[in-house]
Amino acid sequence: MCAYCIRYSVQKVIATINLAGLCHNARYFRRLTGVPLYAVIKADGYGHGSVETAQALTGIADGFAVALLEEGLTVRAHCDSEVLVFTPPTTEQEGYLMLVNGLTPTVGGMRTARLLDELCKRSGMRARVHIKCNTGMNRYGADLPTLGKICRFFKESGRVEAVGLYSHLYLHDPLSAEGQRQRFLSAQRICRGYFPRVKCHLSATYGALLGKAFAFDGVRIGLGLYGYLPDDVKADAPLKKVMQVYAKCMDERTYSYGGAGYTDIAIEKGGKMRTLRYGYADGKAYKVGGLVYGTPCMDACVCAGDKRRLYGRWTPVVTDAREIAKREGTISYEVLCRASARAERIYGYD
Repeated sequence: MCAYCIRYSVQKVIATINLAGLCHNARYFRRLTGVPLYAVIKADGYGHGSVETAQALTGIADGFAVALLEEGLTVRAHCDSEVLVFTPPTTEQEGYLMLVNGLTPTVGGMRTARLLDELCKRSGMRARVHIKCNTGMNRYGADLPTLGKICRFFKESGRVEAVGLYSHLYLHDPLSAEGQRQRFLSAQRICRGYFPRVKCHLSATYGALLGKAFAFDGVRIGLGLYGYLPDDVKADAPLKKVMQVYAKCMDERTYSYGGAGYTDIAIEKGGKMRTLRYGYADGKAYKVGGLVYGTPCMDACVCAGDKRRLYGRWTPVVTDAREIAKREGTISYEVLCRASARAERIYGYD
């Protein structure tokens, strides 16, 4: 039984967020790598709450990273640390909002480089940016010849300073990772020829497990902060799962006829059935998994019951995102991001 739940009379699902576990995980990666840590709190902190996670990690994380300008503005309103925005600005308005609010833009090509330089020229501002180089993912980022052009352009204009250089490992495979590391070393040499003090970071959660050679000047930890390793990574790490989700049992009945929710699942007459206030609008996958895992409607799911009387009581529905991901054919990231979609979040320490 969730100790928090008995204090709250709500019909939402309840997501309990263990901030002590979050801090434990961050400290683990700091000790493991021995370098500064960017806490990745994009997508509302992977469903854990970006503001609350940022506040809890202040003093442990050296900076934060988000995907979007809007996410950065939300975090900036509650936090004074560096906030790196992964998605490059494509308009002067986006660039202006990043700079005037003290966010750190990403530059991944000459178009963004010229946009920020022109903005600084007209406004009198100076910009500090991280350059994203492409080591194989081909999402954002400059290849090596373009990287040299960007650095030279910034150095000659004097209005934009590259304070960071980063890339991202796109496969959880040691051979591929080493190939990317070698390309990143080449990018580092180019960038430091223009900006000798640039801070370089290549690794997220997976890369942090690969040893000191992959740590460079910092790591960006996302999934690991919340207690998980990538689903296809077989490794042990003393991480604590930060979120658990509970739903209230709304009905118990004995099966007489029909199906279960919107599905035509026949069960033995006289079997026990249970309805939880937890549906696909709350983050449960719309996938028929039989009565064991519940057949979902928008706001509820119908499950197999047993002899226990749970009516009106809270029952755990998300305790291990990785196990749910295996069952649903997805990944832990997706499960976590949707798990608290319509939840009442309750924060505490252990």
